Amino acid sequence: MGTADTDPRPLVFVLGHHELLWLFVVGRIELLIRPAIRLVRQVHLQRLPGRHGTPTDLGHDF
Repeated sequence: MGTADTDPRPLVFVLGHHELLWLFVVGRIELLIRPAIRLVRQVHLQRLPGRHGTPTDLGHDF
C-alpha cells in the first residue's frame, strides 16, 4: 500500500493541502503554549506579596 515512507510523491500530494494546513495550525499552537505558560507564571509571581525586586525570569523554566 502507499504509505508516506515508501511513496516517492511529495508530502503535499500524499496528505493533501487541508491536512497540511491543519498540521501547520496545530504546530503553531504548540509553539505558543510555552511562552503563554511563562507569561502567566511571570504575572502570577509579580502579584505575590513580598516579591518586589526579585527576578521573575531565572534563566530556566519550571
